[in-house]
Amino acid sequence: MSVWLPRNNQSGPNGFNKVQHGRIVNYQLKSSCSDDGRTVFEISNQVPEESTGPAWESCLSDRNPWVEVRCEPEKEIQSVSVYWYDNGENCLVPDDWDMEFLSEKGWQPFKIYATDHYSVFKGQFNMVHPASPLKCDALRIKMKAKSGSSVGVLSLRLDYTDI
Repeated sequence: MSVWLPRNNQSGPNGFNKVQHGRIVNYQLKSSCSDDGRTVFEISNQVPEESTGPAWESCLSDRNPWVEVRCEPEKEIQSVSVYWYDNGENCLVPDDWDMEFLSEKGWQPFKIYATDHYSVFKGQFNMVHPASPLKCDALRIKMKAKSGSSVGVLSLRLDYTDI
């Protein structure tokens, strides 16, 4: 099953935002920070037709921004896809990115399938799959911003199987 994370301005920046989906699954989105009051709900719920906004952009001062996705109940993750926003000026694709998942032991590295890599291609989804079956209720996308720029996300897709 694919779930598109919706765009909605229900609460202020950096706070948890709850959204109901058709299957009555609650998703909460949170970010490390965002300049000019943009919330994580600027992340689109659709495949972008072109690489222009609206998009979530990190704070220019945040060299290691992150976006957190929480879902209830726990899901078996099949893949995670990120569509980067890059305006060619002050908001660029990240130098690098990776993910973590929340377990009973705290945040753990999201180990990816042997043939996958954390790509930063423009104009397409950059998809990763877990290396082994992974059940969790929270993921964190961690980005490393290029010097002098922020990082942007246009769209985010989480594919999962109900447990």
